[in-house]
Amino acid sequence: MNKTNLIKKLAALVLLTTFAVTLAACGSKSLSTPYGSVGNTPYLTGAGYSITEKDLYNEMRLSSSSVLVEEIEKLLYKAELALVDAEPAKYAEDLVKYANEAIFGSSDIEALKKLDATTLSSKIASYIDSFYLAESNTALDPVADFDTTDFADHDAKILNFYKLNVAKKIYAKEQLLKDVKDKDASSYINIEKDLATYFDNNVKNQYDMSAITIRFVNLNEANATLRKFNIKTYRNQLYVIADPRGNTPVEGKAKEVLDSLGIFQYSNISDADYRKYYDKYQIDPSVSAGSNADVALDENETLVKFLEIYNYIYSYRDQVNTNYTVESILADLDNLPFTKSYEDYTNTSLRSYVYTTLGTEDGDTRFSANPRLSGSNYFLVFKLQGHDEEIQQWVDEDNKFIVYKNTGELTEKAQEIFDKIVESKLTTTYISAKATERINKADIVIYDELVKLYMAQSYKDVKLTSKSSKTLIAKVGDDEITVDAFYAKLEQRLGVSVAIDMAIRQTLKNTEKYTSTITSEKRAEYRKNIETIIKQFGQDYYASSGYPASMGRKNFLMLAFRAASIDEAIENVYVASALEEAYLKDIEGIYGDTIYEKFATYANKLRDRFFSLSSSHLLVYVDMDENDTPDDPAEYFETLDATEKAAFQAKLVEFMNKINDRARDYSSLTTGMNAIVEEFNASGRIGNSGCTVAPLDPTPECRWAEYKALGFNLKFENLPAINNNTNITGSTSALDEKFYAGALEVYAEVKAIYDDEKTFPSQWLVPTVADYDGILESSFGWHMILSTGGGVAVSSKFTKEDDTFAKDGDQYKIYEHIEYTDANDVKYYLDAYSDTDAISANQVQIYLNEKDSEYGVENLPTAVSNAISAYFAPIHEKFTGSQNQLNMLYRLFNNGGFTFANAANTTKAQRLITINQSQFFSYVTDNEEFQAVYGDWFTDF
Repeated sequence: MNKTNLIKKLAALVLLTTFAVTLAACGSKSLSTPYGSVGNTPYLTGAGYSITEKDLYNEMRLSSSSVLVEEIEKLLYKAELALVDAEPAKYAEDLVKYANEAIFGSSDIEALKKLDATTLSSKIASYIDSFYLAESNTALDPVADFDTTDFADHDAKILNFYKLNVAKKIYAKEQLLKDVKDKDASSYINIEKDLATYFDNNVKNQYDMSAITIRFVNLNEANATLRKFNIKTYRNQLYVIADPRGNTPVEGKAKEVLDSLGIFQYSNISDADYRKYYDKYQIDPSVSAGSNADVALDENETLVKFLEIYNYIYSYRDQVNTNYTVESILADLDNLPFTKSYEDYTNTSLRSYVYTTLGTEDGDTRFSANPRLSGSNYFLVFKLQGHDEEIQQWVDEDNKFIVYKNTGELTEKAQEIFDKIVESKLTTTYISAKATERINKADIVIYDELVKLYMAQSYKDVKLTSKSSKTLIAKVGDDEITVDAFYAKLEQRLGVSVAIDMAIRQTLKNTEKYTSTITSEKRAEYRKNIETIIKQFGQDYYASSGYPASMGRKNFLMLAFRAASIDEAIENVYVASALEEAYLKDIEGIYGDTIYEKFATYANKLRDRFFSLSSSHLLVYVDMDENDTPDDPAEYFETLDATEKAAFQAKLVEFMNKINDRARDYSSLTTGMNAIVEEFNASGRIGNSGCTVAPLDPTPECRWAEYKALGFNLKFENLPAINNNTNITGSTSALDEKFYAGALEVYAEVKAIYDDEKTFPSQWLVPTVADYDGILESSFGWHMILSTGGGVAVSSKFTKEDDTFAKDGDQYKIYEHIEYTDANDVKYYLDAYSDTDAISANQVQIYLNEKDSEYGVENLPTAVSNAISAYFAPIHEKFTGSQNQLNMLYRLFNNGGFTFANAANTTKAQRLITINQSQFFSYVTDNEEFQAVYGDWFTDF
């Protein structure tokens, strides 16, 4: 869908085609151009200038290939289109897929359901404009015609637009089913080999798995947990050592280890002494009896320990009965939380380990004796059972995929896999290639030499008629496409925008102010450039880009420059581009000499909105499903009842306040936050007796275990600078809206300190809160923002008193009397002063006068240049951007007194202007920051 048709600029020859073209038009007798009933009826008129329907058609037909191809394809795919109409339910999924990709940029329904309201509305608004330009007679309602719940029930007006896409897919699939049987085709499918490979890679291991999977934040936490349960490991087996922390004194080897450490207390020892004992104790399986024996746990005992550790780590989950044997737990898997689908294992390293490395047969390693690193976490895993019963039905006794039935037909699963492989080969590229191939093979005759010339760049086998016609543009077999029908389609899609383009071009050619800038020297330069290009063309310089010398200069000029001669090429490309450039640079002529005041006003809007916050943040989050992504608090709270939610929130407040208070005891808040997070992540999840019972032995667990038991996780991260552009429309690094709002509140606090002390605090942390309402909640957790600095707007203030003389005896100070010459060679003078912090109009004008000069901007003080770069340069970038330049061209058109013969086209022209403005705002109307600066842009410009 073409949204606009602008005057094209050519800085260098742009060659877009990829197919070589061999034409024999040169030297042959030219055919007469068919016009049907398209004649000299005015389409658009202005003062002393008129564009007729024929003028318009002559211009549009040079850009007509895609439109004509679409009309040809509607005839070529009549049978397939009839299938779509006859069986709408069968092809509904394809129609929806094409529609969703066009509207939302994706056909992934689950991903679409996660789009926020702003994104949905902007994509729909953009699509409505695109659809209008393609089907201007059809209006769409942004609510009634779009399904934003299931993304499957869009209005028929939308879905019908993609019938041709589906028809082309139907045809391509028919061809693909032939290609997959052709050993010489790139799409060939080796039935036995390719189906077996697909099965091994995509099916064989994709079954549900039952396993006790225990995740640890880091190795310290994993080892602390093993210590908690008196577990030592040796050669992939678990051993439980005697525990001298209990009331009963230990004996034998355990006593000997304590003695060797100088610990002569054999019960109720402290956690600190226990850690020494645990680290010193070495497993020796060679002693198999007596008080010194180390006996490995059997499989059932190991299972019990895994269950106990699971309950310990996941104390916030429903606790699991620990009185299972391997046999009994396998019989009760339906009542336990240990079965996950293949897709649920988002940690692919862990998934591979569970499915491939661990086993359940005799002699297999069934569990991990030591914590295993997978991704960024450590895991203990006890494999229970792989639910591959269905998979086993599809393999033989050698575990090989069964492809054929005894009858020689594909098995049901093999047929399913074959269909999937076929579908995977039915790519957009393949469909497009088959569509091109079909056109080239079809009996297509073109009745217009220029149209044939342009079509031949992509469709080299399309034929040119040997006999002129007054009414036909093309024939497809016995079906005819008339010029009148072709013109109607072109006019619907391109007519208004092309007419505006032509009118603007003519207006510029008739304006002496701009034509006078095209000097004889420039024309000589243009001619030299084109002659060089033609010379290179003759040497086959552009053959690889689809322009072989064999096509002849005439065809090359027409394809590359839309010209029949060098003089016409100069006018069509270089002069047209130079005139447009001259107009767009004539900002005083367009807006008057107040333009610099307008620029300054917008720069100061941006300046007034400026803020910058340097910060870090402490993130508290939960990841209850262990998919390595923080859960959305709102979604997590939906899993809790009111009592559970209130209790969780109360503990969260307590936890964050505790961190806040404790961080202030360190040399700096940053040091404190890092230390707390490190300590928290390394600690275990249940406090020891020394937390409350003498002799007191406070450990990190004493502080944090109860919060870890709730599933809390901690991160402390430095953030990039947050400023007024962070969440503005078009930002590629936007923050969560709630978090951004919280950052604004923090900035307001530290800015108040700056206003009093003229410096930003280097360490400022949000205070503790009274209740949950004071917590900053985002879509991925809860935050405390630590401000480490800030910034305010750069001042542009520079007065005459700040200025100096370059040397004694000078009449003017350095920046007081800067000389320039206008377009009429009249001298004028500016100063670079501003009596306030705001940017002045003169400073803007000086910047614009000098920015493209050989030496750049020389006549602005450094501080002023910094302010201009920070606050005016972004405004100027918007001003010289494509939407505003098009807006300026529309302004020229509107001031030209042009009138469309058809009132409906006047409406469409206005719609084009509105579309351009919507694109400027990226179809987002509720971004406060963008609206505050640019909201009145098209009123002012």
